[in-house]
This record gives sequence, structure tokens and C-alpha cells, in this order.
Amino acid sequence: MAWVFWSKDASPETAQRLRAAIRATLLRPLVRAGIDLPTADDSEEAFHAVEDAAARLLGSRRFRTRDLDGTLRSHATAAGIELPRVAGHLVPNIFHRAVLEPGARMLIGGTAHIAYEAVLNEWARIWPDSQGAIDKLLTMHREAELSGVDLMQSSPMKDGLPGLVRAVDEATDERLCAAVQACTKGSAILLELAQRAPGCIPHLMNDVMWDQWVRVGGLAPEGKAGEAGIAMATVTHLLVPGWAEDLDRYTAVMTSYLP
Repeated sequence: MAWVFWSKDASPETAQRLRAAIRATLLRPLVRAGIDLPTADDSEEAFHAVEDAAARLLGSRRFRTRDLDGTLRSHATAAGIELPRVAGHLVPNIFHRAVLEPGARMLIGGTAHIAYEAVLNEWARIWPDSQGAIDKLLTMHREAELSGVDLMQSSPMKDGLPGLVRAVDEATDERLCAAVQACTKGSAILLELAQRAPGCIPHLMNDVMWDQWVRVGGLAPEGKAGEAGIAMATVTHLLVPGWAEDLDRYTAVMTSYLP
């Protein structure tokens, strides 16, 4: 709630408080594990430092077996709501080892520390239902490589956590506050809809922003988990071209469903 008021006030003092709070939230997993960000260079020593830091980070995490999408669908079924199968659906359990292990390396060292083919092939082995979508992603990456384009370089995680923190540090007060306002507003409306108008959820799932925002932190509960969701949405808002406009459009759609 403090982030909401700080971003609306948007004075130099409250913007600085907001910047510090988001920075601390992004760095919290590393601080909790007692890890310093390794030096970003191409040396073999730096590579091993990233691998060691990722292993230490994973040492403080639990690999859970629950299927988050399955849980959502079972609750929807109990409420008499049939949810559509989302075309972009890939990973039903974001706490699976196959997700967290490459995710830890990417968080600390950036996309250069993961091999997308190996990751996608592992996902296909664990979640056979996603094979069609994974085949499309593999084809897209391979065709881009033949054209001399590295699609991973367009990811907000290109430089890992250092890149996310740098985006927050370098954003103007006005830009940072606008991003937080948009993300907190969107999450508040989404939570309101989930509680008061769940019948609209199947319609919202048919939008690209369901995968690009809702499933990766858009539904932000009170507390540290919600802060992490808002922080990640904020850096995506700052770094990914066109994402801010997509969130504004999606927020307008969600607003139309409010009771």
C-alpha cells in the first residue's frame, strides 16, 4: 500500500523511497541466501562464480510438486466455471526443479547462462501436453539464429538481476512512479475481479497478457510475494517495448468487467 501512495505522490523523496523498496525486493532472495552478485565478465572464473551462486540460491528453496494451473482449474470447476486451455501455456508448476535450476542461473548471470534448447527439451519431457508450443518456440529460436538474431537478448532477464536493478536505478522518478502506478492499479483490479466477478476469468485468459503478466506476478497478494510480483512487473514495464501499452489495454478490459 505504501508503494501506491509513494508512486501517486511522486515527489523526489517518495520516489527515492519507492526506488529503494523495489531494489531491496529484487535483491531479497540473494540477501536471504547470503550471496553477492558475481562480477559480470566472460572469464571462466566469472562463469563458475555464477554457477556456484545459483547452487547456493537453490539450496534455500524447496522444489514443490504442486500443479498451480491444475489447482486454479480445480477451484474454477468447483465454482462452476470452465477455464479455456491457453495457447501459450507451458509450465504448470513454476516451483519444479526444471524451472528453478535454469531460472537461478539466469537470475544471477543473465540469459547467457542458460541453453534454451536444453531447457525447452526438459520441459517437453516433464510436461508432454506442451510439446506443440515448445516445438514452435524451438523453431522460432532456430530461425532467428539463422538470421543472426539472438531472441534471448530481447528478454528483460538478458543481464539477470543486475540488469533489473540497473533499470530501477536509472529510471527517472516520473517513469518509475508511472510504472508502479500502472502495475499496482492492474493488480488491484485483477484481485477485485477474482473475488467479485470470477466469471470473467476465462475471457481474461484468452489475452496474451494472461501469460505475460497474470501468471508471472500480476495477481499480487499482500506481503512479500505481492511485492515481488509488483517489482518484476515494474522492471518489465520499464524494459520491454510495448509491454506498458499492453498492460494499459488489459487494465481497460479488466475495468469493463468490474461490478
